[in-house]
Amino acid sequence: MRYISDDGKVFNTEEECLDHENSEKKRVEEERIKKEQFETERRKLLKEVQDLYSTLKGKVQEYDKKYGFHQKVYFTPLYDIMNMFYR
Repeated sequence: MRYISDDGKVFNTEEECLDHENSEKKRVEEERIKKEQFETERRKLLKEVQDLYSTLKGKVQEYDKKYGFHQKVYFTPLYDIMNMFYR
């Protein structure tokens, strides 16, 4: 008797079929966990970047109020930083 797994592969024994299905489920679960970890790390880093950007923006405004600009300070806008993370 032959056994067909959920993904269509054919096996000679039920045990082989079950082992294959379990390994596939495990692989899919590991991939899902990796994606979640990646997304969590990405969001955490993005939050840090946004906080630093806000701090920098505030310091530049503070400097402008105290001393005025003799030479314009340039820093990368947030959307440019965001684009770096998506490339």
